[in-house]
This record gives sequence, structure tokens and C-alpha cells, in this order.
Amino acid sequence: MKSRGWVLALVLLSAASAAVAQDAWDHKSVSRFLVLPAFANQAVFDQETDLVWERTPNAGAFTWDQAHTRCNNLVIGGRMGWRVPAIHELSSILSIPNPPVNLEPGHPFGVVTAWLGQAIWSNTTASNPANAWTLNMAGNTAAFPKGSLSHCWCVRFR
Repeated sequence: MKSRGWVLALVLLSAASAAVAQDAWDHKSVSRFLVLPAFANQAVFDQETDLVWERTPNAGAFTWDQAHTRCNNLVIGGRMGWRVPAIHELSSILSIPNPPVNLEPGHPFGVVTAWLGQAIWSNTTASNPANAWTLNMAGNTAAFPKGSLSHCWCVRFR
């Protein structure tokens, strides 16, 4: 009788875990992006990925090392902990409702919309270690030499 109880408990636990995992990947909300007052309204929480993005990135261009330095030293709303995003995190911010790939309509970000054809650094090194993956706002990826200039959009966990 005890073994049946354990089996039932494991089945129920497994079903609950599957429901939570499904919910985590399928929780699209009406308002995906929330501007965060706790970050002086200068950061945006992405409810789909649980990442926090700087709302208006610096419009300048940086080498890969400079991008990392910029993010590591960034303070928004009195908070540190910023970093250059991985290529999959950077691409997660884009949506593909139909061509072209872009940010969702009504997004609260500044500057980045002007970067449509320009590269944004990721922290993901390419197969050649002298290069890193970049993404532009049209959804195109490319491996750029780390010494070249690209944009930088910092991210952090909640």
C-alpha cells in the first residue's frame, strides 16, 4: 500500500512540474514589457524571459571588450549587475509576427529602433575566438571581430 502512495505522489508531482514548466514557456501577457519604477523607469522587465533590459541603451559604438566594461560598470536605478547578453537572450527580445523581424509594437525601448541594420554585441564567442556573435534589429546574426565597433544593450536578471 505504501508503494502505491509513493507512485501516486510521484505521478502528481511530475504532472505539477510539467504544468509549471509549460506555464514558464507559455506565459505571454497582453503587456510583455513593463517599465520598472524601482530602476528609475530606465529599465524594462520582459515578462516572457524574466530578463531586465536597459530601457535606452547608449547610442555609441563599442568594441566587444568596451561593451563588457560598459555593462559591468552600468548603474541604473542604483543597481549594478548588468552584463552583455548571450546571443539567444538578445534574439529573444525580437518577435516575428510577420516580416520584418522586430520588437513588438508598443515596446517601451528608446534608441534601439534606430539600430535597425546595425549590429549589437552578444557575449557569445564565435567558432573563431577572435569573433563574437552580433544581432541586428532585423534579426540577422553575424560573427564580428571583437575589435570592431558595434552597439551594446545591457541586460541583467531580476
